[in-house]
Amino acid sequence: MAIPLYESVLSSMRDKISSRDWVAGDLIPREVDLCKQYGVSRSTIRMAMSRLVEEGLLTRVKGVGTYVSSEVHLQDTTLFINSFAQDLEKRGLIPCTELLSFRTVPAIPEINEKLALAPDARLLQMTRLRYPKDAFATGPLVLTTSHFRADFLEFFQNYDLETTPLYKVLKENGYVRTIFDKHLSAQALTDRQCHLMGVDSGSLAIAITSTAWDQKQFPLEYTISLYPIAKNEFELKVKA
Repeated sequence: MAIPLYESVLSSMRDKISSRDWVAGDLIPREVDLCKQYGVSRSTIRMAMSRLVEEGLLTRVKGVGTYVSSEVHLQDTTLFINSFAQDLEKRGLIPCTELLSFRTVPAIPEINEKLALAPDARLLQMTRLRYPKDAFATGPLVLTTSHFRADFLEFFQNYDLETTPLYKVLKENGYVRTIFDKHLSAQALTDRQCHLMGVDSGSLAIAITSTAWDQKQFPLEYTISLYPIAKNEFELKVKA
């Protein structure tokens, strides 16, 4: 199902703020420039900006322009979870990655469906451990497995995936994550996952599954990230 242009622009602008492409205090581009960037009408841009002003993400200053708000509040019923890297950077820590596997794999029916691929299409799969720099002795904090179309191997293999963020690899090859659909659940880790994460056998984890769409509104990436409860906590803010 195609996603309305307004929703796509709105989600992309939110992502620019959450990923800190637009940071607190930044004057965002003019409406006319945003129209050219997104290829939409001024009314669509104004609708998206008005929504972000209502949510407290943007602040308008008459005669000057629109700024990213210094304090971010979320709409009622809207929950936002920072990425692992964003959360560590917020705490003044440097995120590190260990690439465990990088390969193509046979079709996985539920993931192929999420990515709108043929039922028998192969997938590119990468599994990574994430942890703060100089703190590996305490054990990784997140185990992440991402899936893409198999032909993405052609450009992914040209990068050091332990030092280059995935969003940068994608962006340099013409793909920008604009919309995310995230789901949270609790699950027991397997013995192998417990070993990799340095936690006791049978430990529980928060599982965050995420489907990302690109700027053309096509499914781009399916990811599951496992956060052992013993090592992680989440802070969710809602506007009362």
